Amino acid sequence: MILINKLKIHPYYIFAKEKWLNDGFQKYFQNMSWMFAGRVLTILITFLVNIYIARYLQPLDYGILNYVLSFVGLFAILPSLGVDSILLRELSYNKEKRNSLLGTAFTIKGIGAILAFLLVIVIVFVGKIGSYERLLILIYSTTFFFSAFNVIEIFFQSSVLSKKTVFVQITSTIIVTAFKIYLLINNYGTGWFILAYVLDSLLLAIGSIYVYKKYKEQILKWCFHLPTAKILLNNSWPIILAGFAGMIYLKIDQVMIRNILDNYQLGIYSAAVKLSEFWYFIPGVIAGSVFPAIINAKKTSEGQYLSRLKKLNWLLILIALVIAIPVSLFSKQIINLIFGAKYILSAPSLSVYIWAGVAVFWGAGIAQYLIAENKTVKFFITTSTGALVNIILNFYMIPLLGIVGAAWASLISYFVVPLMLLSWKDTRGQIINLFKFK
Repeated sequence: MILINKLKIHPYYIFAKEKWLNDGFQKYFQNMSWMFAGRVLTILITFLVNIYIARYLQPLDYGILNYVLSFVGLFAILPSLGVDSILLRELSYNKEKRNSLLGTAFTIKGIGAILAFLLVIVIVFVGKIGSYERLLILIYSTTFFFSAFNVIEIFFQSSVLSKKTVFVQITSTIIVTAFKIYLLINNYGTGWFILAYVLDSLLLAIGSIYVYKKYKEQILKWCFHLPTAKILLNNSWPIILAGFAGMIYLKIDQVMIRNILDNYQLGIYSAAVKLSEFWYFIPGVIAGSVFPAIINAKKTSEGQYLSRLKKLNWLLILIALVIAIPVSLFSKQIINLIFGAKYILSAPSLSVYIWAGVAVFWGAGIAQYLIAENKTVKFFITTSTGALVNIILNFYMIPLLGIVGAAWASLISYFVVPLMLLSWKDTRGQIINLFKFK
């Protein structure tokens, strides 16, 4: 302790270093590193290309592009039917049942994809949507069917072998990026960029199948097991609804801006959204990668389980603050540098919206706790309440404050989930414990 004091090293640093590196976390940290590196590379490449797409299309057409992506995104949870997190948990517990788990989850997700596609068809033909936008929405909705193959990624994630699918992500990104650059050089229209998104989903599905076979596993061994389906669906229905609420969180503001204002304003606002949500992959990668470690700790030691949850919680919050502070302070300079002067009006929205990331990062850590404790119903209730608040606030604040009002609506509603959990007796104590150092 004398040496620690002389060197002015905080005791918690020593504690964290020992625990993170010596209590079985090394394997999971390496897995997280692969996931993180793969996602950073693919997202960074995609983000850079999308900047040029935004500059090329300009606010009006960029608004149309983002309206299509946001509209379809509202239904993106249906193809998964909420089974992803539950599947990861079950694979972590029961690796020997992987063929029945994967086969059952794949079948459920396939049925969900069909339902989602049919629902989109009904809505676009009943609603007041232009024929061009309707066509683009239907084309992009075909990605629902490819998403079922992400059960393979979840399998490798549960086995702490995420590097197997990282190469698939990188390869797909390189091919799709080359295609987008070709479209930019040859002055293609908005619809072709929608096709690029479809191509990305198709390549990810094909690549996942290839890697799974190369790992000497066989998709033909997958089987549907009705009792397993009941387990997955019984546990996942709150996540289905919570996931739908989550999509409303992320997409409804853009859909409402287009309907209340216009595509031009949506294009301006989308620049702020892209910069703010660019970071949202981080909590997903970190939380998803260490989730098997948290589950394993829960089976062996309650103390170690809580310790890992605390570390995850603090890590996510600190990262969010490191991002939010400088982006909020220099939003105008950042927008001008990245998107150009035509998007400068999005700077005030960025200054506000970026702080929603703190709630998103914080919520990702809390979500792992709720899933591990099988408290998914509370996850559904809080997320649904937050989504409802988001819709109501957008309805009133967009006409009043324009796109800045949408940013404030999102920021306020994002904090509803963690604050509601603090208001309930059976979750308050555990949530507070996540902020304690010891």
